[in-house]
Amino acid sequence: MYKLILILISALLIGCGGSNKASSTKKEESKNIIKELKVIKIIDPQKEFSHIRISQKRELLFATDNEKINIFDITDTPSPKPLSSLKILNGEFTINDIELSKEEDKIYVAGDVFALFEKTEKSKTNSLKFLEIIDIQNPSKPKILEKWIDEGKAKRALCFKNIIYLLGESKIDDQIKPSILAIDVQNPLNPIPLSRIETKGSIFDGDIHKESENIFIAEGKEGIESINFKDPSNPFISSSAPLNRSPYFIKINNDKAFTLNADSSISKIDISDPSNPKIIKTVKIPQINQIGNLKIADSNLFISALQSGLFVVDENLKLKALSKTKNPITDTAVKSGDRTVFAASQKGIYIIRY
Repeated sequence: MYKLILILISALLIGCGGSNKASSTKKEESKNIIKELKVIKIIDPQKEFSHIRISQKRELLFATDNEKINIFDITDTPSPKPLSSLKILNGEFTINDIELSKEEDKIYVAGDVFALFEKTEKSKTNSLKFLEIIDIQNPSKPKILEKWIDEGKAKRALCFKNIIYLLGESKIDDQIKPSILAIDVQNPLNPIPLSRIETKGSIFDGDIHKESENIFIAEGKEGIESINFKDPSNPFISSSAPLNRSPYFIKINNDKAFTLNADSSISKIDISDPSNPKIIKTVKIPQINQIGNLKIADSNLFISALQSGLFVVDENLKLKALSKTKNPITDTAVKSGDRTVFAASQKGIYIIRY
C-alpha cells in the first residue's frame, strides 16, 4: 500500500512538472511570435519613388521620383496631403540621396549627372555629381537656392553642423577615387568645398557618430572605416576594420553601429572608441531576401528587402515584425511617436503601422 502511494505521488509530481514545462514552452513561443504588419494605404501607386525623408518638427514628408521631389503634409498620418512638386535638374540624372538641414528649413538633394542640357564647362565631363539646395520654408512653394556640380559621384549625403558630406567619388590627384567631400553650406547660395579624403574602398553607405564627429562608412568587401571630421578642413582616418560579411548599409544609434550585410545578416558593433570598433554580435535573418536599405528609428532597425518587404528588428537583433509588400521597397522613413513607417516603392508610397 505504501509503495502504491509513492507511485501515485511521483506520477502527480511528474505531471505537474510536465505541465510547467509545457507552460514555459508556450511562453517562449509567444515571445518569438513575429507580428505581421498591415499596409493601411498606398500614396500615388502610379509613381515610382526612390528616397524618402520626414521632417518630424513640421510633419512633412519628402519623397523623390525619377525627376522631382514631392512634398506632403502628414499631420493626418493616414491621409497625407500633397503640397508641391519640384523638378531637380535640367538634364539626365539619378537622385541617390536626400537629407534635411538641422533646422529642417532646407533639403539637400544629391546624385549623379549623365548629361546636362545646360551649356557649362563641366557638362563635357563624363562623371559628374550634383548637390542641389532647396528652400522649404514654404513647403507649398519650394525654391532652388543653389545647384552645385563637381566631378565624381555622390552616393550619400550627410548633414552635420552646416556641413554637407558627399560620400562617393571625387577627383583627387587628377583621378576619380572613392572619397568623402566636405562642403560648407552655411551660406546656401555659396557652397564652399573644405576637404576631400580618399577612402580605402568603394563607399556604399555611411552615417555620423555625432559624439566623436566620425563618419563610419560601409565598404562591402573592405569592411567598415571611420574618418574623423572634427576639423572638416583636415579629416583623417580613425580606423579601418574588416568585416567578412561584406557590409553594404550602416546606421548609428548612440555608441552602437548596425550594418546590413550582403548575406542578409545584421552586425551590431561597439563604436564608443571610434579608433577601435568591436563587433558585438552578428545575426542572420533568413526571411530577408535581397537587401534594399537600413534605417534606425524609435530604437528599432527598419530593413527593406527588394524581394520580401519590410522588416522590423530590435537593437538586440531580434526580428519583431514584417510586412510582405507587393512591390520592392527602396527606402523608409518613420514618423516618430506615431508608430508609422512610410516606405518608398516602385509603385507608390506604402503607409505601414508597426
